[in-house]
Amino acid sequence: MSTSTTDRPLAVVTGASSGIGYELAAQFTEHGYDVVVAAEDPGIATAARNLHRDGGPEAYPVRVDLATPDGVEQLARAVTELGRPVDALALNAGRGAGGDFVGGTDLDDELKDSGVTVTSLMPGPTDTEFFDRAEMEDTRVGQGKKDDPRAVAEDAFEALMKGEHKVAAGSFMNKVQTAAGKIVPDRLKAEQHRKMAEPGSGS
Repeated sequence: MSTSTTDRPLAVVTGASSGIGYELAAQFTEHGYDVVVAAEDPGIATAARNLHRDGGPEAYPVRVDLATPDGVEQLARAVTELGRPVDALALNAGRGAGGDFVGGTDLDDELKDSGVTVTSLMPGPTDTEFFDRAEMEDTRVGQGKKDDPRAVAEDAFEALMKGEHKVAAGSFMNKVQTAAGKIVPDRLKAEQHRKMAEPGSGS
């Protein structure tokens, strides 16, 4: 990537070749951001071409596997080479892990007076490649109604720009379920999740 001198803000979006990540990148470009878009599959080049409009915001594709240290370093180098500050970072790629986030450190104390805000996106089932990749197409949740990834991305972008800490994006039902999750015991939530994600439960 070549160094850019544009006055546009810059966003980095991972997992941006399709689904929610692509739609998040589209939200940034539609609001005047240049974007660095990253994903491990070759579709990231096509995604970048589709995001760039003549005379409009730039989209710089980086094909990396962020599950590896080398992939993380490669993305960091690509962003650094632009010679510009990063105004927004949308982490839409990763692998789930249990346990405390950042070793139990209070995020507000970690970020106090830094000028940095973190918005956690909590989407419900969304019409992306997630269920295929996770081999969950035969589950109840995999065969059920799903939200439009563009609508989820719009909710996420709006919350990010407002500096909100969390957003339950997408359908009204997801927002209701997220709110209910605050009072439902973990044991019951786990059992409900098991029923929805159990292989063969969709038939």
